[in-house]
This record gives sequence, C-alpha cells and structure tokens, in this order.
Amino acid sequence: HIRVLIVDEAHERSLNTDIVIGISKLLLSKRPNDFYVVIASATIDPVRFLQFFDRSTSTPLKVEGRIFEVTTAEKPPPPNCSDQKLIISHVVPSIIELYPKHEGHTLVFLPGQSEIERALKIFKSKLPDDCVPLPLYGSQSPEDQEKVIKFNEIDKRMIVFCTNVAETSLTIPNVRLVIDSGLAKEARYDIKRRLTVIETVRISRSSADQRKGRAGRTARGHCVRLYEDQELKRQNIEPEILRSSLDLVLLQLIRLSFNPKTFPFMDQPPSDTIHNSLDLLTKLQCINEQKITKRGELFTELSLDPRLSSFIIDVYMEYKTLLELVVAIVAILSAPGTIFFMGGNKEEARARVALQAHSHKSDLIHLYSVYNAWKNASGNESQGKCSKCSKLIKYCICRIKYSNTNSLNNKILQHIYTSCLSIMKQIRNARWLQPRDEMSEDTNKILGIHLAKLFPEQCGYLLVPELPIEGVRLVSTDIRANITNTSVFMQKLNKDADRDIYQYFVAMTIAQLPTGNYIIERLHPIPKSDVAIQSSIQNLTTINCIGSEFANLLREKLKAYQSESWAKWIVYQYDRTQCRFMISGPETTKSTILPVVQRCQNEIMKKLSEVYDLLECGPIKAKFQSGLVCTRINEMSSVLKMTLQNVPCQTANELKDWIKKIMGIEWNEIKEHGFHTEKNTNNKHVYIVFKSEDTYRCALSKISSSYLVEQENQFGRSRENEKESWGRELVIQVPSNITADDIIQRYGNDIVMKCILINDKKDKLRKESFLKLDNLPITTDETYLRQCLQRNNGLIPKHVHVGRTKNDLTGWAKITFQNETERNQAASRYELELCQTSFPITVPGKKGPVQKYIQTKVMKNDESDTVENLPKNIFRIIFINREAALRIFTSSQTATNSDWIVDGSATITILRTDLYPNFQQILDGICEKFKVQVKCKDIPKTFGKRCIFSHGSPQKTSLAASMLSQNFAPINIKLNTERQKRLFHELEEIGQIHKWARELSLQINANKYFTNIEIRGPQTSQGQFMRRIADYSDDFDQRFREHELSTIVATFFGREKAASVKLKQIDSKWSSKLCSVSFNFKTATITIIGKANVSLKDLNLCENEVLQLLDEITANTNDIESDDDDDEDDEAEMTSFGTERQCVFCKQKSSISTSLFRICGHAYCRCAAQSLTSTSTFPLQCKDCQTNIHIRDIEMIFNNNQQLLTHLLKNSIQDYLT
Repeated sequence: HIRVLIVDEAHERSLNTDIVIGISKLLLSKRPNDFYVVIASATIDPVRFLQFFDRSTSTPLKVEGRIFEVTTAEKPPPPNCSDQKLIISHVVPSIIELYPKHEGHTLVFLPGQSEIERALKIFKSKLPDDCVPLPLYGSQSPEDQEKVIKFNEIDKRMIVFCTNVAETSLTIPNVRLVIDSGLAKEARYDIKRRLTVIETVRISRSSADQRKGRAGRTARGHCVRLYEDQELKRQNIEPEILRSSLDLVLLQLIRLSFNPKTFPFMDQPPSDTIHNSLDLLTKLQCINEQKITKRGELFTELSLDPRLSSFIIDVYMEYKTLLELVVAIVAILSAPGTIFFMGGNKEEARARVALQAHSHKSDLIHLYSVYNAWKNASGNESQGKCSKCSKLIKYCICRIKYSNTNSLNNKILQHIYTSCLSIMKQIRNARWLQPRDEMSEDTNKILGIHLAKLFPEQCGYLLVPELPIEGVRLVSTDIRANITNTSVFMQKLNKDADRDIYQYFVAMTIAQLPTGNYIIERLHPIPKSDVAIQSSIQNLTTINCIGSEFANLLREKLKAYQSESWAKWIVYQYDRTQCRFMISGPETTKSTILPVVQRCQNEIMKKLSEVYDLLECGPIKAKFQSGLVCTRINEMSSVLKMTLQNVPCQTANELKDWIKKIMGIEWNEIKEHGFHTEKNTNNKHVYIVFKSEDTYRCALSKISSSYLVEQENQFGRSRENEKESWGRELVIQVPSNITADDIIQRYGNDIVMKCILINDKKDKLRKESFLKLDNLPITTDETYLRQCLQRNNGLIPKHVHVGRTKNDLTGWAKITFQNETERNQAASRYELELCQTSFPITVPGKKGPVQKYIQTKVMKNDESDTVENLPKNIFRIIFINREAALRIFTSSQTATNSDWIVDGSATITILRTDLYPNFQQILDGICEKFKVQVKCKDIPKTFGKRCIFSHGSPQKTSLAASMLSQNFAPINIKLNTERQKRLFHELEEIGQIHKWARELSLQINANKYFTNIEIRGPQTSQGQFMRRIADYSDDFDQRFREHELSTIVATFFGREKAASVKLKQIDSKWSSKLCSVSFNFKTATITIIGKANVSLKDLNLCENEVLQLLDEITANTNDIESDDDDDEDDEAEMTSFGTERQCVFCKQKSSISTSLFRICGHAYCRCAAQSLTSTSTFPLQCKDCQTNIHIRDIEMIFNNNQQLLTHLLKNSIQDYLT
C-alpha cells in the first residue's frame, strides 16, 4: 500500500538509512511502476545515489530554500598546539576574539560533552557582559535543551557549545556566527577485536557544510573554521555500516528473508565482518543454516545487541527471579547516555558517583541500584499513573524530584524504564521459554559467568591486584587500559567468597581517547577461570633505599621507554614507607629491563650527587654539592644575574619551558627568578640568577641580544646582597677629575665588577639652587607660579613641583634654578607677589571649625659650599674576588705621595635595633676588637641601622660586619613537616605566638603562607620563646594524630574517589566537636587534629571512624564468615599503614611527620644536626645506607642551627683547600 518512500538527511548514512535504501532498491526492481523513492538532503552528492539505483541519467531535483549568504574564514591553531591544549589555547581565545565582531547568537561545535564542559569552565572566567553561554548535546534533559531552543532574554546574546546534534537535529534561531572545531566523536567497530570504541575524528566536508549552514538560516552569517580546508579529507560522512557491528542488522535481514551475502548494500561491508556476525548468530542459536530460529525472532523484537539479548535469556532460563535485574542492566548499557547528571562542577559530580559506588562490588549492580531507587521513588503504578502525584508515570513528579535531588538524568532513566517494560513484555509473551526457578546464591558470580562467556574480548585483569590505579590488561585484544575513577574497582579492594581480591573482570564499555589511551567503564567481576592469561605480571626487581626525589626521577626516565614494545606491560610502583621502588611485568621482559633500570639508576645518582647550592660561611660564600662537599669558593650570585625583556612568559612553568627551549638549560640550574614591571616605562622584565658561572656563560652564548636588558648604567638598578661584597669592597678617594673609567682602566676590567661614584648625587644637590614656598592657597598651580616670574623679569626655573599638605588645607612648592642669583631674584619677586596679604583657612577646633588667616612663606636653601670647595670624588669599588681587593689595598698602603686614598669597607644592615638595648655596646666592642671605625645611618620605619665599617683592611672590615651580623641574626624557622605547620598555625590562630613576642620584646615576621617564620630580638629572649613553644607542643602532640597510609591504600584517595569524599564527610561531622581530618596526597598521610579545648574522647571517636574507613578500603571488614586464622593472615597481608620508622642516627621511633632523605628515603629526626656535626669526614652520608645526603636535606637539617652548619662549612672548605 506504500507508494512513496522518503529518506531524509540521507547524507548522514546511518545504519538504518542504508538498510532502508537497500530494501527500497529491491522493492523498486519488483514494483518499477507504482513505487517511488525520494532521497532528500541538503549536502549529498546525488550522483552516488543515482548510480546505486541505476538511474545515472536522471536529473536530481533541486529545491532552493531561503538560505542567506554565509562567509567562511579559516583560523588554524598555532604551531605546537596539541589536542589536549586545543580548547584552552585556540578554541576559547578564538571565541573571545570573534564574539564582539558579530551579531546574533553563536554556535561553537565541539566533539563531545567532556570538551563542552571544559570549554564552558574556561570561557566563564572571561565572559563578556551581554553573553549567556549554554551547552547542547544529545544526552541532555529536554528542559536543558529547551533553554537553548527557546532562548529569549532581552539584550543578551547566546553562545551555544554544542556537538553535531546541532548540525541537523535541532534548529536554533538567530545564529549568525559558527565557530567549527572540525571534530566529532564517532563509534567505530573493530572487527578483529569485536570492540566498539569511541574515537575523535575530523569531520567530512558535507558535515562542515552543514555546520556552516547553521549561520545562514535567518540572515547573513559567518563561519570560522579552526582548521585548514585541506584537513577535510573525506567528502562525505563515512557510512555507519562500515564502522559498526552488523550482528543485529544481519539478523533482522534474515528475518525479512534477505540473504546478507547478496543484499544490495550501498557500501558493501567487508566480507569478514559479515562472516563473523553470521558465525556469532549461529553460536547464539539465533540462526540455523541461514534460517532464523524462534530465539532469533525474539532477539529481533528486542532490538538489542544479540549478545545482550542472549545474556538476558540465558540468565532468565536458569534463574527466573533475576529477570528484572538483568533486563535493567541491559537497558542501562543500551541507553543513549549516562544516568548521572554531570553538569556543573564535573569533579564534584564524579565524586558523587564514586561515593555511591563505594558500597558495591560491581559497576553494573551499582548502576542497577541507582535506577531501582529512582524507580521506587514513585508511588504504586495504577492505570499508568503514579499513586502519589497522580501524574502519568512518564511524567511522574516524584521521580523528577528524586532525579533533581540526587543529580540524576531523568530523561535517560525514563528511557531505561520504558525499555525495561518493553523487554519484559516481549520476553513474557514468548511462552515457548521455560525458565527454571533455581535459587541464586551469588548473583555477582552468575552474572560474571554469563558476561564472560558472551564478551570474551572484553575480559581482562588488574595488572597489580592491590593497585587498580596501575591499569589493566584486556587479554584477547592485548590492550592496556585504565579504569575510570568512578568505578567500584577504584574505590576499595573487594574480595570474593574465598577472600581473594577481585582481579578479573569484564568491561562493558571501552573508549579510546584522542591520545590513543584506553579507558574502561562498567566493570563486573568474573571468575579467574573465565580469563585466559597469556603471561602473568610478576615482580621483576626491587630497588631498596630509594627516596621520593630519586623515585620521581627514575619514573620519569623509565617513561621515556614507554614506546618500546617490552615496556607495554611494565608497572612502576614506589613504596614511600619502605623506601623501595618495585618494577613488575612479564617474566619475558626481565632481561631487557634490568640493564635499562641500572643505567637510569647510575645517571640519577650522579645527578643528585652533583646537585649544589651556594652557602655562606661568615664572609665567604662557596659552592657545596650533596654530602656538603665544597667544590668552589666565592661563587657570587650577583655576578650570575641576567635581566631579560620581551620574554613571552607569564608564569614560572612557562618560563621553565622557555629557558629550556632558548638556552638549553634545565630549571634546576636556576637559583632564583622573578617578574617585575619598570615603573617609568611599564616594560615587563624577568630576572634570572644562575647557580654557576658555566651555566651563566652557556646561557649568554645562546640567548639573542634582543632579550637582554641594556642597563641604564654599569651599576645596575638594585643594591646587591651586602654579604656578597664583604672582603671584595674598597672605597677610594681620588681627585675630582678622575672618572669611573679611569679607575677601571687602572685596576683592570677583568677584576673590577662595579665602580660607583657615591658622592655624585650629593654634589649635584650642592650645585643646584632652589627655594621652597609654604602656606600657598590650595588653588595655586605650576602655571601660576611660572607666570609670576615671566611677567616681571622673565625668569625660567628648571623645575617646579607643587604639592598639598596632608590636611589638604594649603599647598607648597619647590622651585629649582640654574644658580644662586636666579634663585635670589625669584625669592624677591614671590615675596612681593605672594607674601603681602593673608588668606583664610578653616581648621578643626575643640568646639568646631575655626577660621584662621595665614601668609605664604618663602624659604631659600642656604648652601655656602661652592664647586671649588667640593671634596674629591669618592668611588665604591667591588672586585671579582677577595684576593684582588686585598692586593689593591696592600699596594696602596706602601705607595708614597699618592693622591689616591684606598680604604676597606663592609656594609651590614641590622633591622629592629630598638629590640636590642645593648646594640651600641656590642658595636663599640667589635670596632675595638678589629681596630676599625663605623658609621651608622638610621633606616626609617624599620628601626634599623645601616652600619658601614671602614679604616681597616678588607679582611678586618668584613670580619667586623660578619660578627655584627651573627650577634643580631634572627632565628629562622622553616616549617617542613605537617606537625610543625599545624602547631604554628594553631599558635597564630589563637594569638599565642604574638602574645609571647610582646612579652619577650621580640618581633615576629612570617611569609604569606606562614611556612617561614623570622624571630628578631635579644638571644636570651629568643631562647625563652623557643622553650615556650616546646612546652606548648607537649599538649599539642596529644591532640595531633597522623596515619601514613601504605602505598596500596593511598591509591584509593584522591580526586573523584569515594574514600576522599567519605573523609570529608567525617571531617564535616566532627568539626562541631573541634576535630579536623585531612589527607595529604603528597605524603599519603591522614592527619587528625583537635583544637586546644577538644575532648580527647571525641578525638578518639573521630579517629576510630577514620580507621574504620581504612578497614573498608582494604576489605578487612567483611560480612563473609571465615576462620580467625584466615582473618589474621589477611590482615597481615593487607595493612592500611606504612611501617614504623626509626631515625637512622638515634634509632628511636620517629614521628610520621619527620623528614625523609630525598635520595635514600630513610628517616631522620632532630638529632641529625648533632650527629652530623660530630663527623670529621666528608661527604656527609646516611648512617644506614652510606648514601650521600642531598644538599637540600642538609640545609633543612641545620635550618634552625646556623652555628653548627657554619662549623661544618668551615671543615668542608678546609678539606677543599687542602
């Protein structure tokens, strides 16, 4: 009875479209005169379709629609823009650039939901005022899609971030701009692996035209393609039939009495695909000798993947009571989206999913439980309506509210519900099925057995059973993949009835990322017997005495080999608590990887041993490597400073990459860096201080001169570190005709670092003459003051500066002239013009405002010195080293009749001298001891003094400055451990630390994050202050609990993990009881702390909840009965915590918060400083393993004991010199 068949949007070449077109061709051959087929599309190539229907000579009918002109532009991404950075580096910046240039709404085509959410997150931080950004993708709720389609906000423009659903399925009015990423997600069926993976691919030219056309529906539009035209390799969309499983399609054709092998496909699928599908259908008992069976007919009615249909029927035939469960699971797996609403903060949404998964052992059971709870949220169904809200069950308010409350996708859940009803009805109508009523003892096992049998290509196992984070192996396909964070396998260790950890699984969803990596979801545990293991993963080697820094470097080096075939199944595992690095993999790779590991070990050990820093030892600064081995004296950082301009970097990470690219220098060769903007020019500069002269010279030879800042003068802009110039500084008095160039030429350019004329500024002031005007009317400005002089005797001042007093009642001015004569003439004129009359001002009085009359005053600078009376030029010279300075000084002392006077000089700034009552007494004693003189200059605001020692050799002045510095050195406390940070944070929070400081006349300075504290004041007060902290810490330690987690347990904490969410819930619960709980990912430590007045009972209860959570993660608490001995064995195998540590020096049990050596990982406590000071040999080494101690660890050990460190530095320098 059908005479006309219309196939619209034929260019999409969907699976159903191609089947319908094939059937229509067969019908045309049988009904050539009374059957017509209309193929409709806006972008297809009609020739291809006409040829298929044997109508090559026919003329296609073109129906011109009202389409406005759409201009096109290409905007390909910048060079080196990876796929991972495409959105942040190209898509969002392009939107921000193009949006103001166009009218109407904007469509931004992106490949998928995750990309849309990422783009929205970035774009919202840079949102234009009149813009409303909205997402649009297929799995959205109808309500969210309607926000886009029915958008009508006045004076607002919409930017829609959409997938290809907006190409044809939905029409959005008033779109004038299309920004096309040129990417889309496509499902592709791998014939050999029998897997459907989701890929991100470049769209076809026809899809690009469809997207472009969206901008011309209502007016002229514009399309910007974020790629080059030549990248559109495909003319049309690849037919879905060439990239999909044909199992169900062929079964439906057979039921329609078509032969799949001779069926006229428009694009013939590979013969292997057809044969594989027919073989599977035969195996599933759907067909028998190319004829459909009753089972096959039922499968076509279900319209599911035949393997999923088989799963339902096979379970149902054995366990009738499980029908509802398996039908729901299949409906969930077949749904067109996720049941969870992932909008808003995606990380929070995924964390909610992970939290729900924590109480289950299977992802499929977890999903079913969520669906079942949603279904039961409604009342009983009566005549298709909910008994609670009286709405049709399809529009049940109860379920909608439940979805909104629990962040569920009501649209998808309703789709699943409808599918379940349909499937259940069809199965129950198949009366030929005779299910058994066997009791299902272990549902998980039953489901696992059937899924593994039907989906062997999707079965696999965890590479390391206790560490699911390390990935999995899909056995038959030989794919290494990672498990999604929300899976139940990633929340805790689950055990079966035999107390074995779930290691084997079937993954019902496998996706391939743009990077080529695989992610698996929807896992269900299966018995080991259902997985054919080709080669098991086992421990290949264990490296002991490995610290965190060593482990990180080793992992990075080994990652460089990940493209090698032997590295595919290698797992690297670092156990921080036991200081060991384990490498696992197939036994066949052992002979290959061990030499590689040994080579990497040697390279890293050499690198860490050569790490150095510049440390001060009195007036000397030297270079020390790990082990505190002195390798060079007198490395001055001021010499190694480079100031750069035009650097395209805003952050330290960008600068790190830029330095590596331009200079070829690693970041660990940089001692210091900083960004600053010049006040006068607003130019942005970067300064870098290198650690060694060799690195500095290397950088200088490679960097372009366009990046180097040319200094305004040879002396730089900032005062160098005072200590660095000790022993290298001289002050030289020379005749007034001698310049800096003369001095440098005399002593040699190779040894003079700086030569500064220190009395130049003072002389300039003496040569200038100025006057000052006080009590000026507030309206007086520079123009008026200049006019007063010009209309009388025509004087033109050099500078006129006008200001106001702080109370804003009167003004003042400073006027500078060429000479004293001009100044005196101006003073006389101003006295006549300004000082003859009074004017009123209003000032506050005790009883209110009071009017007061004042007169302008003229004051001249009375400077009697003339140029002829000026002292000689005085230069401050800094030499490249102490030897050069001493040589120049010594030679000047023996010279006769020289008009060059040379003196040693050393400067030291002491802050807050008001805290030291005996400051002057100590200063006088130092001058007497070294037979030198000192001049002190007060430093405003800081109560400090800048002391300049002179009248002595460079050695004596530097020693005097060094002694003064040591006498008034502050205590610097670096808070390295979590315990220290929490202790001082509490003292700061309750104000105790500042109270003690006031009582002891100390000053406390802390950095922004309160991790570095400086204490200034008398040494006796400093000592009392530290004792008070020690006394307070005794009580604090009772309220401070730490649990360092084992490597296994620590992997279950982190972003989007249920354990972290549960820990936050514990913290929230007990915060009202003055307890706090937190997890430090870096140290894998849980910290529990109570405030000062906490009840220890509450603190213990809080700690018990944390311990219970840890037991759940390791599956130590299980409702399965087992013998006590077995439980003990299990707990011995699976512990939540790391091993107890001992200090390598005193062998006492140490706190978890104690520090660990970076290279070997062993622990040390406060005794380390004293133990290392007692040694007389270098390098300094760990007492347990004789590994050199990293230079950073040495600095940390002696951080609060500079005297002991100085003693060791002297010894090391002595070793170097001898």
